[in-house]
Amino acid sequence: MNKKQLVLAVSIGFLVIFSLINYVQLTKISDDMSILRHSIEGVSSSLNDIEYRVSNTLHEFNEEQRWVRNSFFEVKGVQSEPEQVKVLVSWALRELDHNEQLFFLYREQGASEWQQIEVEEVDSLSYEIELILSLKGNYETQILAVSEERKRSEELQYLSIFDQVQDRIHAEVYVYSYSHDYMDLHIMMQQYGGGHMFLEDKELLKIRSAKAHIYVNDKLLETVDVLANSNQETYTPYDLMYEYNERIQFDEEIDELGQVRVELIIKDGMGIEYKRTSFDY
Repeated sequence: MNKKQLVLAVSIGFLVIFSLINYVQLTKISDDMSILRHSIEGVSSSLNDIEYRVSNTLHEFNEEQRWVRNSFFEVKGVQSEPEQVKVLVSWALRELDHNEQLFFLYREQGASEWQQIEVEEVDSLSYEIELILSLKGNYETQILAVSEERKRSEELQYLSIFDQVQDRIHAEVYVYSYSHDYMDLHIMMQQYGGGHMFLEDKELLKIRSAKAHIYVNDKLLETVDVLANSNQETYTPYDLMYEYNERIQFDEEIDELGQVRVELIIKDGMGIEYKRTSFDY
């Protein structure tokens, strides 16, 4: 082996040893980074657990300080004429002076005057009341205690009757394309029932009609019976989906293409309307 070959062999050996040292160091760094990452994840998990416990403790403390507690409401049934719902509202009090009269106050959202009903204790500081309310309203409620010395009140429950009815129906309306003599229209409707407060009245509140009114430049061109021409799928015994996908041929050609709008009007067995408008085309 001449001098040149010896230098080359030594250089290669040095590079191999240097590479092995770097590999070992990089592996150690990688292991250290993995340990650090797991440590950070552990700290993050601990912080999340602490945050949850603090939040839960604070919530329990605030609940303990509330005068009105454990309030809830449930729907006991609906009736079609007039469109009303029977609601049971329940709550408990932290305390009540022996000389205080207790009143339940309620009003429709947006109204100024409260309706007032005196209530009696059902169990130890527990109360409930049944109301007949409109299906087309949401209601604010509060509890009022009155004695010769003072009056005090506190909010109770927000009775989201109308919101809950409307939330049962979800619909989306899309205009995929349109021209002088046709429109490609897609409509999806979903009716939710499982776990809903109106589950017992699902048949009464089932979708009975759905019609799409097609406007171009604010002129009504066509009305389509969506429900009669849609495909129905059942996801659960309570949840239904209707899908409509059609090309609609206009009875008369449009002279000037312009703003297009589709208004979907859904009605249930109670005659309650659910209005949806197409997304911008």
